[in-house]
Amino acid sequence: DQRSCLVAPLVAQHQPLGFLYADIEGAFGRFHDADGDLLGMLAAQAAVALANIRASAGLEAKVVERTQQLSLANERLSETQFAMERSGIAIHWVDAQSGRFLNINSHACSMLGYEHDEMLGMRVSDIDAARFSSSLIAASTSSPMKSVCEPRSTA
Repeated sequence: DQRSCLVAPLVAQHQPLGFLYADIEGAFGRFHDADGDLLGMLAAQAAVALANIRASAGLEAKVVERTQQLSLANERLSETQFAMERSGIAIHWVDAQSGRFLNINSHACSMLGYEHDEMLGMRVSDIDAARFSSSLIAASTSSPMKSVCEPRSTA
């Protein structure tokens, strides 16, 4: 008994991915040149399909990884925002280039005399000094706690 076989490489984007192998026993005939051409076309299509499947699986893995990273970042942001709001001190997050308020806790809003949403649309240079002074005076007279800022001693 004779056997006839054909082998065609699976190549996509100049990267070898494998081989397509066809084998036939002599009782069923032999492969001819046209069979080789057909196997070559099938191999080319199979290589493209295989490359697409691998690329898709890679993208899916990246999406899962990025989703996990985003979830972790959101959790950290939520924890940071929780701590920021409950710190008991005025906190302002300001963009260094534009001077725009990125986040402000309620203590900062009260101290400056503005609503939260109002401050998010402002820059540091937009703060009204007179309004700030009156809010600070009102806060200091209504609170039994006093805050004093003094230079640190170097001794």
